[in-house]
Amino acid sequence: MPTEEARQVMSRMINFYDELLQLDLEEEALKISKPGEDALQQWLSGTPLIKCHLPTINTSFFLQLMDKVKDLIVSYQPERQEELSKIIDALRDDVQMQQSLAAGLFNLDQQSIYSIAAQWGVAVEQLELLLNHTLKLFLQRYAQRVAPFLDLKYWDSGICPVCGNVAHLARLEKETGKRFLYCSLCDTEWPFKRVACPRCLNENQKDLQYFTVDGQEKYRVYTCAKCKGYIKTVDERKMGGKTVDMFREDLQTIHLDLLARQEGYNVIS
Repeated sequence: MPTEEARQVMSRMINFYDELLQLDLEEEALKISKPGEDALQQWLSGTPLIKCHLPTINTSFFLQLMDKVKDLIVSYQPERQEELSKIIDALRDDVQMQQSLAAGLFNLDQQSIYSIAAQWGVAVEQLELLLNHTLKLFLQRYAQRVAPFLDLKYWDSGICPVCGNVAHLARLEKETGKRFLYCSLCDTEWPFKRVACPRCLNENQKDLQYFTVDGQEKYRVYTCAKCKGYIKTVDERKMGGKTVDMFREDLQTIHLDLLARQEGYNVIS
């Protein structure tokens, strides 16, 4: 069970994300067209849609949103004020970089982030923090817009069909016990085999186990002996009819991540 201190940290984290997800993202901030046949064929072959069907970010809205994200982070962590403000000021003064970051936000690699941080004289960790929270808002809007074009029953991978993020959480549906994987980055859910490892697709039942914590039987942690991966799971059948907020559940079960890792299991990307 999480300690009182851990519960307070989780509460602040949940409050932060509640406010983050309430930040306005104008309709015209993200231009998304209907995926063409080529993109959908690539998707059916296992390529996350964002890799074959990129949206276009409006540069001015991108900067405005980053500034709002910065203000929110600072309201919870005032010690980040100087560094994050330095990033926003540098970006505001560099129109070419604004355009470059807006165009490449969905495909930024580690080397590019290191290079930009060095150019601006800021800490990589601070730049990553700001970019990742901004990215989350754009990805959620993207996922909402492309959802009608994707038949998710054809997606049989443990990575997100929209953004390619690895699923860290699943739920067992309350009526049938069917399993759905969840992406905490873009908020997408998709059906997945009940008896299979989402990481390595192993279906050998001898390798697939789960454990629970006393008093928290509504949560399970499924593990795979073959790849040493794990995935947290919410059993809706034991939620007393409550509506499950998967993003909150992911944050509220960090203690299960710690337990799994203590046992030698890891989130595998």
